Amino acid sequence: MEAEKLKETICEAIDSHRGEIVAIGEDIRIHPELGFKEFRTAAIAAGHLDRLGIPHETGLAITGVRGLLKAKSSDITACQPDRPCVRTGGERSHEIPRRQRRPDGCAG
Repeated sequence: MEAEKLKETICEAIDSHRGEIVAIGEDIRIHPELGFKEFRTAAIAAGHLDRLGIPHETGLAITGVRGLLKAKSSDITACQPDRPCVRTGGERSHEIPRRQRRPDGCAG
């Protein structure tokens, strides 16, 4: 899939789930948690991954949650909001230097 079509598909998926996404964000906003004590937020994230059928790991750095996705391509970029982006390729992976990341931290 070409980049523009992929971007359009992703934007449509986000738009179609806008209400749910906003509700999750609002729920987290009105129930703040201290750093490394985000147990409620982690449970929300893990619960959504469960409902989506996405295998995941929990308890990373105490409260971290990471979804595990398989891709057809062996050269994908994975981003977590609180971690550096990692490009994966086959069995090798390396951190992308900061100068090669977009302002949001993900590889461009």
